[in-house]
Amino acid sequence: MKSAFQICVLLLFSLAAVSATGEQSAAPKIVKAPVKVSAAKPVTVTKNGFSFAIGPEPVWVVPFVPNSPNTSSATTPPATTPSTALPIASLPHLAFPGAVAAPTDVSAMHYRQIDEQLRLEGKSVAAYRHTVRVVDTAAGLPIASQIEAEFDPSYQTLTMHSLELVRGTMRINKLDAKKVQLLQRERQLEQRMYDGRVTMSVVLDDVRVGDEIHYAYTVTGLNPVFEGKFVEIIWMMAQRGAVENYQVRLLAPNERKIFHKIGVSDVKISSTDAATKGWRETLFTRQNVPQLRPEPGSPASTYVPDMLQLSEYADWAEVAAWGARLFEKNTQVAHSPRVEQKFAEIRAALPNRNDQIQEALRFVQQDVRYFGTEIGTSTHQPAAPDKVMEQRFGDCKDKVALLGALFAQLGVPVRPTLVSLRSRATVAQMLPSPLAFDHVIARAELDGQTLWLDGTRAHQSGPLQKRQSIGLGFGLELHNDTRTLSALPSPFEVERMRVDDLIRVTQFADDPILESVITYRGDLAEIFRDVVATQGLATIAPSLAQPYVKAYPKLRSLAPVQMENATDDDAVKFIQRFAIPEFWRFPDQRVLVADIVHWGPVDWVLPPKSESRRTALAFAFPGWFRHSVRVEFSEDVYGKPSSTRSDEGDAHVSLRTRIEGEPRVVDFLAEAHINAETVEPGKWTSYSAALNKALPKLGLTLSAPSLPPARFESFAPELIALEAKLRSGKISNVTANQTNAHRQILVLTAQLDAGRLPPPLRAQTLVARGIKYDHVGRLSDARADFDAALALVPDSITALNAAAENALSTNELPRARTFSSRVLELHPSDPEALDIRARVQYFAGDMAAATADRKLMLDDRAAMRRGFPLIWLWLSTKQSGQDAGRLVDNYPRETWPTEWPRQLMDAVIGAQSDDLALDAAKKSKTPLESLCEAHFYLGEKYFAEGDMNKAREHWRKALNQGVTEYIEHAAASLRLNAK
Repeated sequence: MKSAFQICVLLLFSLAAVSATGEQSAAPKIVKAPVKVSAAKPVTVTKNGFSFAIGPEPVWVVPFVPNSPNTSSATTPPATTPSTALPIASLPHLAFPGAVAAPTDVSAMHYRQIDEQLRLEGKSVAAYRHTVRVVDTAAGLPIASQIEAEFDPSYQTLTMHSLELVRGTMRINKLDAKKVQLLQRERQLEQRMYDGRVTMSVVLDDVRVGDEIHYAYTVTGLNPVFEGKFVEIIWMMAQRGAVENYQVRLLAPNERKIFHKIGVSDVKISSTDAATKGWRETLFTRQNVPQLRPEPGSPASTYVPDMLQLSEYADWAEVAAWGARLFEKNTQVAHSPRVEQKFAEIRAALPNRNDQIQEALRFVQQDVRYFGTEIGTSTHQPAAPDKVMEQRFGDCKDKVALLGALFAQLGVPVRPTLVSLRSRATVAQMLPSPLAFDHVIARAELDGQTLWLDGTRAHQSGPLQKRQSIGLGFGLELHNDTRTLSALPSPFEVERMRVDDLIRVTQFADDPILESVITYRGDLAEIFRDVVATQGLATIAPSLAQPYVKAYPKLRSLAPVQMENATDDDAVKFIQRFAIPEFWRFPDQRVLVADIVHWGPVDWVLPPKSESRRTALAFAFPGWFRHSVRVEFSEDVYGKPSSTRSDEGDAHVSLRTRIEGEPRVVDFLAEAHINAETVEPGKWTSYSAALNKALPKLGLTLSAPSLPPARFESFAPELIALEAKLRSGKISNVTANQTNAHRQILVLTAQLDAGRLPPPLRAQTLVARGIKYDHVGRLSDARADFDAALALVPDSITALNAAAENALSTNELPRARTFSSRVLELHPSDPEALDIRARVQYFAGDMAAATADRKLMLDDRAAMRRGFPLIWLWLSTKQSGQDAGRLVDNYPRETWPTEWPRQLMDAVIGAQSDDLALDAAKKSKTPLESLCEAHFYLGEKYFAEGDMNKAREHWRKALNQGVTEYIEHAAASLRLNAK
């Protein structure tokens, strides 16, 4: 049996662990004629200290012929068995009705048949398996050609009967003892369990697509721990491929009552009694079984319906009585000196009884290391407590027995209780059987309180009440008074995880400090303690910081992560401290905003990406997940208290957010309550929709004004005064854009003077104000802002482009070229930098370079639809002395814009008159701006044609529009001022 911690890890990372049908085999000797194993005496083969036999099939086996009437052969030789075992080969056998179509489920290989026949006799069972595999594709070759069978040599024997490869009409015998390997793999050794099982393994050679592999073997023996009672679970499906025909045949003496249960409806069950023979035959048949394809997160309950459960135990009381006897055998000894010595040590060190009880549990959990020897009866029979004390190791049952012995010295009664760490509450759906369980815990009565304690959880902390096992659903108390399963503590109201983040903002211009405390409780705490104990705290530090790095990419750690174990709770805390550069954003220079991410609840409820599911989704850890974020300021930021709430989710998961604000503090709280164990497939769509609606609300935005409250009061009169000057004409403005620019300059100046902007945002705001200065013609003020911004963020693309445009406007062509070239070094295809550099080259007279840049721009269809890049290309081509008219062939008119500046484009290339273009400009939505554009480009056209008088006339008219925010205004000025 696995420890609780091991199962927690398995649940956390792989909830869909399912055992597939066992299929196995042996190996080769090539014969071209059909081969039949003779009824000779079995031959024993020994390898690596273990043995198996090669011999004929048992005489009680009935050949399985699925696609034809299948009745027992009257010529089958009678069984030569002890007197109580009568020959049964002539009993009627159920046939599959008619031919069976091949399974529709497509896989690399499939099974023609899986035939399992079990015969009970006395305190033993013989399990015969005959499997036929079919290789469908090349991918199926390695899967189908490896044959394995497992057995426990302490009470089982393995006999191989046949191994054949069928290719067309030829059958090839592959049963060669020399190629059979007996391996002791100990698959569970990493989980500190030694089970002694041996694997018979054969890898077949020369297997081809289309081949069939037939093999049969029998494993004989029943674990004596079950005292002769028969129990078995058979998965009537297969993980390697679909199954055409699956049969389980059970033969038992009439006087033995074997209970069965299977949940799928397509299994046909037939039972035949032969009173004169004294045997009963029960057949379970299933056709066209799809391949087992586990989905991520599927619970064990998903596969219970496919399990054929067989049990000779009539009820849970009988199972409980059996288990009680096992514990009584080795635990009720007259004298246990090592246990008594340990108790004396505990009593001498701790006078308080409660402390003694807690120390006894701690000793069993931590000082007795976990290691299980699961061989034969040791799978369920605990070792004597004195033996466990001597060896200082044991598995779950050994630890419970030792805990019971120590607690008995303290007057605390203990009952061993069987539980299933895999199936949990699903055990209530299973037949009464020891196989329903995989773990044992202790039920302890302490001062009138029932506690469910687990001796294998070596990383627990806190008082006994905090160490209870939760979420296991049901358990079976091993006592003669037990009649049914006991309900165990529910996990739904337990807090599993809590994140408490404190973000301190001392100065807005400085990086905020984030202090994070992540608290894990119960199972999760123990998982993290185990990782830290085995790998070190530094190993998990990156994963603890990762959610914060994702939210704040430039996060900087200020101290190593610290770990604190609680003494009053089964909890562990991880404490981290960071600085958050670029915490604030300043979109449109309106308010400061920052992201608040409640990653804690999100990680546990985020569903797998799937529109639908075939199977249920299991929640690894139902309960509460909370994440609080407090933001503290060193000054008043908000005017009055505020409060908002949100409740979303469905019956499976509820998500709640709470925001409470004060002048200097904002508290964010997000809670996820997982109040179900699974989401059934039929509920998946509504669950996903509810969660997808709710999850975005866990990502919140913190906003803060860029001006202190006191500055707001003084700012209002300034804005009123500005509006008066704009209305009176004291401040010149001819366009709405210029009017807004004057307002924005006032606001941006106040924001810059307030001191709340960290360097990147200050640079961003300086660029925004510089652009507004450019728009109102204050070019030198704009240049100062751009220089200040670049001093803060030298490679800001926005600042470099704005500074280049400003330099071009003041005819500083080298400066403009330097800035635009720097942008293109950083981002070679930046369209704004390409446009600026092309104009720089144009005004510098380098028409070839200007033309080359324009052609690069026009590779983007969006640039062609704007129209102006094509006008510039026509002009540079014209001035370089080339035939500009041919551009129409390269850039067809149907790709040009249909509205403004289409009319201007036609006028520039001479396809229509100037007056038509100017008339279109006057009728546009922004006539001043359009006339500025029209006159400038018409001036450039006449400049290219050598008519300087008309060129200057148009450039003057472009300036006269007063549209200082347009590049055409600055370019016209540049032309008129040129010497």
